[in-house]
Amino acid sequence: MALPEHPAGAAVSGVRAGWALVGKRPGSYEDYAVLAASREPFTHSSLRQIVIDREPASQPTVQETGPGAMPRAWFSTVNVESGRYVCLTISEWSDDLDAINRPILISRFYCVRADDLIASGLSYVDLYRAALGTPLTEDLPDGPVRLDLRPERREPRLSDGHAMAAAAGLLEQRVGLINGPVALEERIALLDDVMAFLPAGAKAWTSAGGWTDAASRFPLRLAFTAQVPENALAVNLRGTAPVVDNAYGEQLEILAGRHGADKVRAHLAKLGDVRTPDAEQVLIALQDLDQEHVLLTAAFNGNLQPGNVRKLGAARFRAMDEGHRETVLASYLEVAAAQDLNLDRVILAENWRRSLDKGLEDLVRQRVSRRTWSVADLLVAAEIAAEVGARHSFAGAVRSCASERGSTTLCGVVTRLAEDDGWSDVLAPVVAQSEQLAVAVLRVALPSGTPVSPRLLERLEEHPNSSWDRLARPFLRAEQASEQQFNELHSVDPDAIADVVYHAHRNAEPTWRARVVSWFFDLVRRSVDLVKSWVDLLRDGLEPMEPGERGRADFELCRRGKPPGRDFGRAGRAYWDGLAEAARDAVLDDRQRRALGDAIAAALGQDWGAENGRFFDTMSGLWRLSTEAGGSEVLTAALLNSIGRQVRGVPDRLGDERLTDWLPFFELDPELHTLVLMAQLRRVKGNAAPAYVAVLVAKLVHRKVVSVNDVVEVLSHRWCPAPYGWVEFLSVLNARLAGMGDFTGPLVCAKFVHSLMHGDFGEDARQAAIGKLPGYMMQQGYLTVEVFREAYRTTQVPARSEELTVYLEHLVSRIRDVLPKGLFGRIFGRGEGSR
Repeated sequence: MALPEHPAGAAVSGVRAGWALVGKRPGSYEDYAVLAASREPFTHSSLRQIVIDREPASQPTVQETGPGAMPRAWFSTVNVESGRYVCLTISEWSDDLDAINRPILISRFYCVRADDLIASGLSYVDLYRAALGTPLTEDLPDGPVRLDLRPERREPRLSDGHAMAAAAGLLEQRVGLINGPVALEERIALLDDVMAFLPAGAKAWTSAGGWTDAASRFPLRLAFTAQVPENALAVNLRGTAPVVDNAYGEQLEILAGRHGADKVRAHLAKLGDVRTPDAEQVLIALQDLDQEHVLLTAAFNGNLQPGNVRKLGAARFRAMDEGHRETVLASYLEVAAAQDLNLDRVILAENWRRSLDKGLEDLVRQRVSRRTWSVADLLVAAEIAAEVGARHSFAGAVRSCASERGSTTLCGVVTRLAEDDGWSDVLAPVVAQSEQLAVAVLRVALPSGTPVSPRLLERLEEHPNSSWDRLARPFLRAEQASEQQFNELHSVDPDAIADVVYHAHRNAEPTWRARVVSWFFDLVRRSVDLVKSWVDLLRDGLEPMEPGERGRADFELCRRGKPPGRDFGRAGRAYWDGLAEAARDAVLDDRQRRALGDAIAAALGQDWGAENGRFFDTMSGLWRLSTEAGGSEVLTAALLNSIGRQVRGVPDRLGDERLTDWLPFFELDPELHTLVLMAQLRRVKGNAAPAYVAVLVAKLVHRKVVSVNDVVEVLSHRWCPAPYGWVEFLSVLNARLAGMGDFTGPLVCAKFVHSLMHGDFGEDARQAAIGKLPGYMMQQGYLTVEVFREAYRTTQVPARSEELTVYLEHLVSRIRDVLPKGLFGRIFGRGEGSR
């Protein structure tokens, strides 16, 4: 069970405390250990470290007397997950002995939440007395114990000089008190006298005790000792108080001299929330006693903190000298945050002087330039300016910063102030001469925007030939606007263009609307990137649109990778015409082409080709678009995959002539490859180029899509070139198969020749082939012989010569088989094999 908390600041008559009893049992050989303890807040391991391992002094003998003898008590602070605790350890000899007749030291440990101790205003003596009245035994329940507190008011026993010196020294180093009283409680009381000159919260970080050794590994921050090391401050209670050269010590003396030591102690006793040894913060807390003087000094030194003005309060600030108030507020305006202005508006309004106007202007200008204040922050400053009659100062700051382009914060503030008549007179000259502020006000002045003060609009009309007069035409006097002014408006604020176009589209007469939309599309075409307002406008802000116009808008979106406004699956011919015309007029790089293709792929969705008519309309539009866009880069992997998915769902579409141009792309799809080749085979016509047919046949045969006989059968009914076309077909087919690593080319070609010569391609084709094909092919024979001749002449490798010989012998053998009997010998002579 966690120890209960007490609300900060509440006076309590008792607190619950964690506890532990540390020692050893009589007659035991064991080392010192935790004999019993409360469940929380510390484990036994932590307690051993706190009480035994970190003991601030070595153990004295039983017979030893004096301040270093037992009993001893020391205070420490420990921070755990549940919070910070102030701990008290009291050690004294017991009447028992261990197994080797050594006296046993018993330590009682108590820990109280720092919040509880500080909130109750208890001193170390109060805690010590309460602990003495709360004995600890091994048979106690493991819950917390209650310490009954009986705080007593007592007079300090230590001189103010010694106490203040020790307190100031504690902020920088350890402090050793020497020549103190012998009685433990009296020494603890003197520790309280020192702590009284520190903020009450100092008990949350200070360790103190009745005795410590200079050589201890864990010496106390403040304690009585016999010897003080060089790096610590020695305070001899029987001698003169040492001089501590730090700001806190000096301020203690000054304030004690000015207000008396009792008032200083009373002030510090209220500072329970100052729980840091940071000298600067502690000094500031001390100086709160003399806040008026502190404020003025800080103002002169340039380190004023606005919160200190607030801490003083309106009444005390109002009672200060008028000149001093002005000095403080001038320094305040150099460092104030918007939150400070809001919290201190009463003080500012009551004590404002015209001499402070410039400080407010400088503050606003600095915050706008550095872009550290939001619109809400600046509106707070504007409210303060209005309350103290310094609108002209705020407007002066706005004028100084208005030339900085891209200050959306400044524009946001001015448009808010533009609603208020009270700001019209000082804002009108500023807005009229600033392009970005003029546009900002004009954007909210549109009928669809926020109402602008009529008085401000009247005052702005008093500035002819100004930025306002020039830029207001596209907004307020549309019929007088020119394309040049439209483009100038774009250079100031592209988002303003969207406002003007949207307004014209909704409210202008048709001629003006068409002109503005045309100007807008010209800007879109020239722009590399589109601001979000333009994207929104192109997507749905100009509806209803003609299909062609819709197509042009979607092209501009898609070329930049943005989703279109129209469902491509439902687009008609006019829409695709607009899309293609926009692509033709545009100059795209490959990156934009790929972005166009990917955006279209994403917009098409999953089942856009379910309906046959829509599918072919879309495919026609996409082919035209890719052509007009200037490259196949538009046909990205994503787009081709989307198209392929629709084709794979209805593969019969491959036979439709409307997809002829797409077949080379579909052939790259592993799932469509075979179907595409067969579709191309069935689509071969009588006038098809021999080389094209040869390449197609080579793919079909090499990849074993169909047999050679089936290919011959299909072609014999739909294709038959002239004799020379057969030469080209057979040569390309043989060469292409060889290039694929397939050396069955001669056999495949032979099947075609056999079918041709037997009339499968028609009697006319057979007669023509018989009459002319051998003569044409003879040229191939001559070429073959020349190849062998040159190969024999140039080869230097015997093995290669042997390989050529084998090839040539095969050729000669084939010729022997072909020639009539006896003719071979007549041609080659009696030596049939001789060259």
